[in-house]
This record gives sequence, C-alpha cells and structure tokens, in this order.
Amino acid sequence: MFFDFHTHQKEIGRKGIYSLRIGLEKELDEGVHYFTAGIHPWDVENVDLKQGKQVLRSFIQHENCLGVGEIGLDKHFGTNLELQKEVFLE
Repeated sequence: MFFDFHTHQKEIGRKGIYSLRIGLEKELDEGVHYFTAGIHPWDVENVDLKQGKQVLRSFIQHENCLGVGEIGLDKHFGTNLELQKEVFLE
C-alpha cells in the first residue's frame, strides 16, 4: 500500500495528507481528510498576513490537521525573500 504524505490532490477517498495552501484556499473541502495548512512561500505576496494568520489558527484547531506546512523559504521561485522571511517568522 502507498500513502502520499504530501499531496495537492483532493480526490474523495484518496489516502494521504493534503497540503492546504492558505491564500489559495480559505476553507476545507469535505473530501479532504487529514491535512496540513500553511502559507506557501510562493503565495506570500498574495496573502493578507493578518487574515492568513487567522485562517491558519482556525485550521490548526481542526481535529484532522496534522501540522503546519507547507511553509518555508524558496529562493528559486522569485518571490520576495525578505517577505518570505517575515511570513515564515510570523
């Protein structure tokens, strides 16, 4: 049996941990079971940080949230690195 521990696919019944990207998604779909949530480094320029933090707090209270992610720094995508650092530290 295979288990996808980091998927962006939301098919109902899929076995895996869905990586929810705050800024692209503001609510959890019914078909998603276990998930992580975070502000992806590619999305930092498009996310209102105050609202994003509130959304993240609500998601991490959900019983099926297994962790915070996908977060971090990405020098290769071209998004403002200083802004990525600020969001990551928040």
